[in-house]
Amino acid sequence: FGTFSLDQSYEAPRDALEVELCRLWEEALGIPCIGIRQNFFELGGYSLMAVALVNKIRRRLSVNIPVAVMFEAPTIAELAPILRRSGSDPSNNPAHNLVLPYRTKGTRPPFFCIHAASGTVLGYASLARGLSADQPFYAVQAPGVEGEAEPLTNIAEMADTYVQEIRRIQPHGPYFLGGWSIGGLISLEMSRRLQAQGETVGFVALFDSIVPLGFDWESRNGARDATLILAALLARLDESDPPPNLHKLSSDEQLEVVIDVARRAGRVPPDFTLEQVQNQMRVLKINLEADLLFQPAPYSGRVVLFRAENAIGRPSPEIDAGWSPYIPELETVVVPGDHYSMLLEPANAATVAKLLEARLISEAQNRSHATAGALAAVHAHE
Repeated sequence: FGTFSLDQSYEAPRDALEVELCRLWEEALGIPCIGIRQNFFELGGYSLMAVALVNKIRRRLSVNIPVAVMFEAPTIAELAPILRRSGSDPSNNPAHNLVLPYRTKGTRPPFFCIHAASGTVLGYASLARGLSADQPFYAVQAPGVEGEAEPLTNIAEMADTYVQEIRRIQPHGPYFLGGWSIGGLISLEMSRRLQAQGETVGFVALFDSIVPLGFDWESRNGARDATLILAALLARLDESDPPPNLHKLSSDEQLEVVIDVARRAGRVPPDFTLEQVQNQMRVLKINLEADLLFQPAPYSGRVVLFRAENAIGRPSPEIDAGWSPYIPELETVVVPGDHYSMLLEPANAATVAKLLEARLISEAQNRSHATAGALAAVHAHE
């Protein structure tokens, strides 16, 4: 997202609301004299800081806005009108859009990354940051993670909905899609739908997504515990080594423990609420069920599987995660980390970003050469 530069132009706040927002941003970023046209992420903001800032705005200004607002409106000049409208007509709030723009500028086709089982997309921040400034990057968040809508309940419904959303941004291909965990399954189904609509898909990137039919974790160990999965995502706890006596607590008490560990580790803001985690938990449970019910089908396009080097209850011993029978054109790339740390740890995510970008560039070049060759063949027959 870049770093703060003293050369950036400064435009002063124009009313009391913008004055207050400037003050809140300066407190969060530790930078004086922030102008209303300066981008939060280009000033050094990141996903966790965005969550903390939104919580502070909610409390200080008594407004109800989703975290996604920081991605849709990353400058004070863009954010202030949304806050003025909040409460009067929520449908006017663009932050309720499912597709969140990490980076909108660049000459290449955008990369669309679909949410993992928790439904949130803040975990893609390091991946997006590791791509060059010429690569647009959008993340698709699940309805319901902010409590603003009912969650979608199956992968087919998600794929149908998300295809409509990304085509608002990019009407025609070639499309480049990907997703972490269940997000990979959704991106495959989206690609299948795009192909059926006559569109071209460059490739699909699966970030440690595993064929559900090979998921023998439950048969060996019992059902996976959604609380432990959320603990791994929020607090970086080991899913296979939970805090002692956690199972003796009520559901809400378990979540409070997870929040407390995450706070002490600096993984969530100090004022991160139980309600926020409950919303994520609801979406997570629905998505886990959707994952287990998903029936994979053959896919004819190119797919790149980024497979975590280290296993966490790995459900499939095969390095291809069980995809080879379904995907003839499969490339498997082993990357550092485990299922969580491969994208949540910045160094690992930077490695994944470089490997992903190399393939995005290569695919674009191959398509450019193919187009040039086709044009040359046409001209030769004229």
